[in-house]
Amino acid sequence: MGWDDISAETRLKIVEALQLGNRLEAIRLYREATGCDLAEATWFVDELERRGPLGATEPVETSFDSAGSGCLGVLCVAIVLVVAIAFGA
Repeated sequence: MGWDDISAETRLKIVEALQLGNRLEAIRLYREATGCDLAEATWFVDELERRGPLGATEPVETSFDSAGSGCLGVLCVAIVLVVAIAFGA
């Protein structure tokens, strides 16, 4: 389930929450509407913010839908960050 599957009313609420600076509310609304996990919802809301208010009308391709990444992806990113910090890269 993605952006196109969400009702217009819920999409409007998500965009309004972002415009008011309430990222957590936008993430919560997206999670409730799609049933996705926190990482995917956060990524999606970040994409909406990056694209701006008009970006909400364009479909957002999510790597989560097709690649099936999840905890393993987060773990890999965490390991890379730890190594980078440890070696001062």
